[in-house]
Amino acid sequence: MFVIAFQRKVDNKYVSSSQLSRADRELVSDLEVKPKTPSTHGNSKAGCWSHIGFLHSISRRVIIDEMRYYCKPCLEHEKKAGKDGHISKVVNFATSTSSGTMALHLSVKHNIRDEPFAKVDKILGYLQKYDKPSASSATTSLSSHEFNRDLIVWFCRDLIPFGAVAKDGMIGFFRKLFPDMVLPTPDTLSGHALDDVYVTVHSQVKDMLREVKSICLIV
Repeated sequence: MFVIAFQRKVDNKYVSSSQLSRADRELVSDLEVKPKTPSTHGNSKAGCWSHIGFLHSISRRVIIDEMRYYCKPCLEHEKKAGKDGHISKVVNFATSTSSGTMALHLSVKHNIRDEPFAKVDKILGYLQKYDKPSASSATTSLSSHEFNRDLIVWFCRDLIPFGAVAKDGMIGFFRKLFPDMVLPTPDTLSGHALDDVYVTVHSQVKDMLREVKSICLIV
């Protein structure tokens, strides 16, 4: 009996199929994302703050949520969707989230690369050294920035957990053979270093597939 009643309701052309109430639609149209004050964050120069910020009510001129940052391009997309737009589809981040993670979302989801192209090219140069090793690749000439990105590539290729840099074995190994190199913390690797390598590799894969019309994946 329930199945028959449900089927009749689905077949009824006059039953509203909208997932949003009028209040929901008005809520989306009354919202905006304003960049937060850069000085309150550790990485205030990050370009992502042009597109990420607190959620505001336009009519009331107040912050709706002070605990999370919201993506402005996501909100603009939902506004353009009209009755199909909803605030739940707007990506948001905890205030403790690194700017690298937010920049990664902007790059992958909205094709917005706030990091300077020179930075991506620089990291690409790090990766290209694996194909053409030279004397300049010696650890004594590595900056901590390049060293951390090299560790990311190593750990990702061999599926090594980032916590390995805090283990006694690796600490002792580097202390003996490369005393001038300072091992980063696991958080440093999983934060900016991983984001930088990912964005660079993602950019290169996009360039490789730019002219590809079809792809076959085998799992």
